[in-house]
Amino acid sequence: MEFVNPPEELDRLSRRAFARPVQISRGPACEIARRIACEMRIRDDLSSLSLWGLGIELLTTIARGDDPPRQESNPVWLGRVIDLLRARCCDALSVRELALEAGVHPGHLARAFRRARGCRIGEFLRGERIERAKSLLVRSDESIALIAARVGFSDQAHLTRAFKRETGTTPAVYRASARWR
Repeated sequence: MEFVNPPEELDRLSRRAFARPVQISRGPACEIARRIACEMRIRDDLSSLSLWGLGIELLTTIARGDDPPRQESNPVWLGRVIDLLRARCCDALSVRELALEAGVHPGHLARAFRRARGCRIGEFLRGERIERAKSLLVRSDESIALIAARVGFSDQAHLTRAFKRETGTTPAVYRASARWR
């Protein structure tokens, strides 16, 4: 996104956000980027205003770092749950199982997770699975159906729907374009 004659504060924010190389692969910045892509497909009379706001939100998020601002520190058990989700993202995990591991009530876990991460546990898990699928699509010649099973999706169609919703493209197109580069 390019700003023509940006206000001085916006110019400072842009310099801060891009003072270092930035790669967006998950978290709040990725969600904002997804919303920008959706807005660009709509293209109505409100799109430019929406894109302006989303662009500023993306710059702010990148300038802060990929973690959402926290009002309070997160409990230690939440860090253990996040580590467990990352380590076992391809397994079938339940909120009850995660809550038992953390020693908290499932409802409390779900609320604390959403407050800390800005997404639901299932959304986080799906994002982790898609990241693993992306890596396998580029690094291996395994079939997409096998990759889907390896990363925890029920079948190739399930992976394809989730992948397209998250990235805007299918796994096959993603693989072909990654190999073309």
